Amino acid sequence: MTMKKILFALLTGWMAISFTACDDFLTETPSTSVPTEEALVTTQDFQNALNGVYYTLGSYRFLGRDVLAIGDAPTDITSHSVATSHFYDIFRYQILDTNSYIEEIWAYGYWAIDRCARIIKEGASFKEVTKGDLTEVEGCIAQAYAIKALCSFYLTNMFGLPYSEANKTTLGIVNVTEPVPAYSQVSRVSVEQNYSLILDDITKAKEYYAKEGVENVGKQYMNTAAVAALEARVKLYMKNYEGAITAAQEAITLSGGTIVSTKEDYKNMYTTLAVSTEDIFFIAKAEDDYFILGSDPCHRISGRNKNCPAPPGTGLLGYYFGAYLPL
Repeated sequence: MTMKKILFALLTGWMAISFTACDDFLTETPSTSVPTEEALVTTQDFQNALNGVYYTLGSYRFLGRDVLAIGDAPTDITSHSVATSHFYDIFRYQILDTNSYIEEIWAYGYWAIDRCARIIKEGASFKEVTKGDLTEVEGCIAQAYAIKALCSFYLTNMFGLPYSEANKTTLGIVNVTEPVPAYSQVSRVSVEQNYSLILDDITKAKEYYAKEGVENVGKQYMNTAAVAALEARVKLYMKNYEGAITAAQEAITLSGGTIVSTKEDYKNMYTTLAVSTEDIFFIAKAEDDYFILGSDPCHRISGRNKNCPAPPGTGLLGYYFGAYLPL
């Protein structure tokens, strides 16, 4: 055997050993990569996952500021100066598809939707240990369906045309019915299909809340009244006025609230952190959970001017999202 052939044989053997070693002890799963079916095992796992969804929902990049502020940014209720940077392109109607606010709203909305889809999928196959355990998981599923519908509703109205006979066949957003594997190719569907899935998710949220032993939750969560209020808003946008009135009345009844009747109470809705009798759903945020836009807390949270109507921290969405009828 020539020296050249010997060297080739040695090299081939070394490569084979190397590849075998890679398959054995050098190839490891990242410590932060945990399959959903292994991450959601106990009732506490589901509760932790749901807390993560609410954290994403309340981020300033989504419902904690940008989704609410972006509609006001280009209007005459806001003012900008030479020092302004936030929302300035939107204020000037110079909106590119690379706009960071638009990109982050899309990303955070879908992160919340994806996490809800994982809770729903794994919750459906949850192995019952005790009845108490099962009802806790079913309560998490109810909220997951409701949050998924809420996020889809906001995203559809931001990235699709308003619902109408003329617009309903135009492209809306990507419908998510189950967790989407990484690097999968997805496609947008019609606005009509988006609204159909939103209403379906609302129906499923109600069904899970109606299961035996599943308890309602507080106003800082997507409670039964909030689900009905969302249904009212969705049907209102669809011009299903009778359906909107029925759902709105259901929301009022379920919330057990009343319309504020005094000037002072109405003022407190916008200037204090107190939960009013009109609030149906709000997002609770820590004082340091904001992206600084100005010196006052109201400015920090909502992105509006100093006289903005949104109270800082808790209560941010209570009045904005609520569906009310004169009593």
